[in-house]
Amino acid sequence: MRISLIGATGNAGSRILAELARGHQVTAIVRHPREVPQLDGVIAKECDANRVDDLASMLRDHDVVISSVHSWTARPTS
Repeated sequence: MRISLIGATGNAGSRILAELARGHQVTAIVRHPREVPQLDGVIAKECDANRVDDLASMLRDHDVVISSVHSWTARPTS
C-alpha cells in the first residue's frame, strides 16, 4: 500500500511513520526532509502543507493520506 504522511517528523507523525514503515511504501511529506529517519520503504519529500497545489501533486498515486499536522490559531483566545 502506498501511503502519504503529512507531518512525518512531528511528535505524532514520527510515531506513525515508524509503524507505517513496517510493510508499506510511505511518502513522508515534511518541511525538512533531512529530519526524516532512514527507514526501508520511506521516501522524504519537501512540501509546505499550506501550498495546496503543491501538496495535491504529491498526494497523487497514493492509496491513503494521513495528516498529522498540528494546527493552531495565531490569535490569542482570551
